[in-house]
Amino acid sequence: MVMLCPACEGSTPFALVEKVGRYEVYLCPECEVEFSHPMQGAGRQYYETSALYNGLREGAFLQAAGNHETFLRKGLLGGTLLDIGCASGAFLQAAEQAGYRVSGIDFDCSSIEQARRRGLNDVHALSLEAFAQSRPSARYDVVTFFEVLEHVERPRLLLETVKQVLRPGGVIALSAPNRDRFFYKTRLDLEMDCPPVHLTRWTSGALRRFLESQGFEIEELSVSPLRSSDVAFILQSKIVFGVAKRIQDTGKSQDSSVMVHSASIMMRLKETAMKGAAAALMPWIFLRGGQGNGLFCLARLGNRHV
Repeated sequence: MVMLCPACEGSTPFALVEKVGRYEVYLCPECEVEFSHPMQGAGRQYYETSALYNGLREGAFLQAAGNHETFLRKGLLGGTLLDIGCASGAFLQAAEQAGYRVSGIDFDCSSIEQARRRGLNDVHALSLEAFAQSRPSARYDVVTFFEVLEHVERPRLLLETVKQVLRPGGVIALSAPNRDRFFYKTRLDLEMDCPPVHLTRWTSGALRRFLESQGFEIEELSVSPLRSSDVAFILQSKIVFGVAKRIQDTGKSQDSSVMVHSASIMMRLKETAMKGAAAALMPWIFLRGGQGNGLFCLARLGNRHV
């Protein structure tokens, strides 16, 4: 069976980038997307049980931030909005407060339960395909999918289905990790961008070509600025001594508040040290042309695809 690029469906000989377990990652020379082979994602159970995604659900997803705020600052005219991969509904809640009539989907049932506890009623534990089938006549003014594209097994099908639920001239807003980011080029955070979790890797050029090939007109495509806090986070994750964690665990097992307090002080000292190191590294990183971690895109469905 001939292997096809999941973005452009080209079959030009692909360049092998790396092997990750049973997966191989290839670069398509036609559209410049890196993609996994096989294109098989981690599945619902992984996201519902993953410590990382549970942490995001309990922490970072509790308030709209980052690309969510970037979208809301655009001051679009409101209307109906469907968020794909809505997680616990923080963005939907903020969008509703900004005047949108919101709907959301996510295949993580726990996230949908949290979204409903926020008071969001039109949220569902469904795939986009199942949602579109359940509402064959529904058309939205805006469809958003932040940090979703890199996870899906069939990105072309995602956009085809998005077009089915988008009204004529409707807008999409999305974000994805930036393959040209400094940390990817230096291979420092590669394990966070690998199959079976991330199945595709995008540059701004690859994302533009992909969306335009599907009939979307790009209104904005930007790269997030590289921040000192991003560098500090990577340094903290890479430089792991484990001393404070062991003291903390021992203190909890022995019910020692002194040990737990000492461990928290050590953790704060490490955090402060990494922030200082990150600030010192920033001029060097900028001189090397370091790009930020994320891509943000706003695009409109062209008339010829209505």
